[in-house]
Amino acid sequence: MATYYKLVLNGGVELKVMTTRENKDYYNYPPTNLHETEPYYHAFEIAYQVTSTFVMFGAASVILTALLFPSMVKEKVYMHVLVMISVCDFFTAFSSSFGFPAWNDPVCTAQAVIALFFIRAGWLWTLLILLQLDSLLQKGTLMLSVRNMHLIVWTATALLEITPPILGVKYGTSVYWSESGLCTYAFEPTPQYKVVVITGFLGFLVVMVAVMIGFFLRIFFGMRKRMCAESNRSIVYTVALYPLTVLMSWLPLVIFISTIINLAPDSTVNVRSYTTFTALLLWSFVGSLAFTGVFFYNSAEARIRWSRLLTGIGKGKWDIGPVDEEQDDDDRVDLSVSAVIAEDFAIDTVLLQNVADAEEEFRITSTSRGSLSTTASIGLSELRGSHSKATISRLSSLTESF
Repeated sequence: MATYYKLVLNGGVELKVMTTRENKDYYNYPPTNLHETEPYYHAFEIAYQVTSTFVMFGAASVILTALLFPSMVKEKVYMHVLVMISVCDFFTAFSSSFGFPAWNDPVCTAQAVIALFFIRAGWLWTLLILLQLDSLLQKGTLMLSVRNMHLIVWTATALLEITPPILGVKYGTSVYWSESGLCTYAFEPTPQYKVVVITGFLGFLVVMVAVMIGFFLRIFFGMRKRMCAESNRSIVYTVALYPLTVLMSWLPLVIFISTIINLAPDSTVNVRSYTTFTALLLWSFVGSLAFTGVFFYNSAEARIRWSRLLTGIGKGKWDIGPVDEEQDDDDRVDLSVSAVIAEDFAIDTVLLQNVADAEEEFRITSTSRGSLSTTASIGLSELRGSHSKATISRLSSLTESF
């Protein structure tokens, strides 16, 4: 006969739980040693909230850059995607700033809905920037328009978002894991729950990371054959650094997913698995902060524009109109497209033309160098041949003299 003990959760909720010896079915009963993980809850919660604050600030700075300097984004597909990834990072961090809500708190449901929606959207935007980069490399074109990318991302994300309620799975967390981590899905011992977790988060993440790695390999090997101009390679390296940052922030969690529910035979929870998983999920948020750092490190245009804006505001110059040619450069505040500022990316049509022109110029230069090399080789051979004939002639003359 099974024996039970009383488990008291945060908030005074009491549960009647089978003892460890008798508890063999995790999907019907909670782990009996949850109290072993409780000392870590508060520390992780503070870490998530602090990290989320920094991520929101960083993502907001990228978004504000696009709003204040629209010419940096207009008709520039790569920059547009970078801004959209920052939008997703901002709202994901915003939901994480709620901390670890209780299972019956409406904030828990809100956190789960917001976080899962924008995490998945961020993955899809990252995948699309690799798709566009691969298209540029393989075909010299951009496969998708900005409008079509929005259609793909938000449609796919919305479908994944409404799937759990349709299958009867709730957003939030189970009573057993109340206030222990970020809210995602409320655990239920049903096949539908397993399907939702695999297709909507864990499995989806694994697939996204695998496809990203595939694109990186395709781009790496394709660039060696199809893109030779140094200026074009610079574009590929610059753009690829952003999805690489995202990949590195989520890859450790993917590697660890196989032990996400590392339960002992008696259905106790592995404390090391809990702490490792929670820490790796936190690392993915740190990756979002690194994304912002990469943006401002790579974008000389953003740095210059912000510098001019802040310098102008400091001097009391708020006018963002045309530049006055009589003013010194240090006294100008110019938010418009200025020839003085080198743009990070040209508009898409110009970018594609520049890429094609650079490759053509490289081909012509290489051909010319090859022709010169061949001509020089032939000339050298002829010169050597003439020297040989002269030497033979001298030897013959010397022989005849004897």
